[in-house]
Amino acid sequence: MTITPTDRVGLSFRRSLPSYTREASPQKRIARLLVKRLLRVCPEWRFNCAFEFGCGTGNLTLPLAQELELGRLFLNDLVADVAHDLPVRPTQFIAGPVETVPWPATPDLIASASALQWVEDPAALIQRLAELLQPKGWMAISTFGPDQFKELVALGSDAGAPGYMTDADLSGAMAETLDVRDSGMLTCRLWFDDPRDVLRHLRETGVNGRAKGGWTRRDLERFCSDYLERFAVDGRVPLTYQPVWAIATRA
Repeated sequence: MTITPTDRVGLSFRRSLPSYTREASPQKRIARLLVKRLLRVCPEWRFNCAFEFGCGTGNLTLPLAQELELGRLFLNDLVADVAHDLPVRPTQFIAGPVETVPWPATPDLIASASALQWVEDPAALIQRLAELLQPKGWMAISTFGPDQFKELVALGSDAGAPGYMTDADLSGAMAETLDVRDSGMLTCRLWFDDPRDVLRHLRETGVNGRAKGGWTRRDLERFCSDYLERFAVDGRVPLTYQPVWAIATRA
């Protein structure tokens, strides 16, 4: 049986579930930033039907439920196993790729954090979702920009996601149908004591799911040596995160 890139991503995230909540501190901060930005521009606090795709372990689900009144809540994730430990009980959990699963019919809130980058054609997905959004509904999405994990890219890694976007890309996709009220892009770095710690972080957050794998000991040694030589600062090494977000409403 052929293993697709989507299958590999799903397997990688499934394996990382025991460690994801502990290790995914950037994703938690990004989710809370997205909710904070939404609250700044959105006058609504009550939504009849909310749809979150790529919910993972609930980094966005929880602050949404804490800050807003959500009538019906539909959650989607590629990995069915996350449904067992979500911090909020949804009206319905929908397992599978967001591009192909059935969506709720009348959402007035569509949200996602740190998931869109795994979609092969993110702009097309955003445009489809925008058409689904109800009048006066809101969309709040975060993803990652082209400098995400730039250190790995510089070293020839194939682990990156296929759908990185700039804030202009993301807001432009929304603007086909929606009125964009906020967008932005940040660049930040996590610091590690050793390149092996970078690899452990990637493994324990599941974000290396598209990597082909099959490294030898020599491959690992060369990776660590090159990472240190090119990126070390005062004995530590960085890993770049570049969160991107956009928030829009439908007239």
